[in-house]
Amino acid sequence: MAKCEFTGLAPQFVVTDVVGTAEYYRDKLGFEILGFFAEPPVYAMVRRGNAEIHFGKSDGTKLKPMKTYVTA
Repeated sequence: MAKCEFTGLAPQFVVTDVVGTAEYYRDKLGFEILGFFAEPPVYAMVRRGNAEIHFGKSDGTKLKPMKTYVTA
């Protein structure tokens, strides 16, 4: 079986303030803001080194925790 190599991982978090969250990650944690999407922004991406994180705007609906299992 051929080995699979991961080159990156980009988790997505649901947040109430996309701009504020991205700016916090930039200003306090040293991330670079890669971009905002839509106006007003409903999605953003930040990166620091090989770590990339995506933020999507919550629509106010209470979210249920979700688990996903992956086997190879």
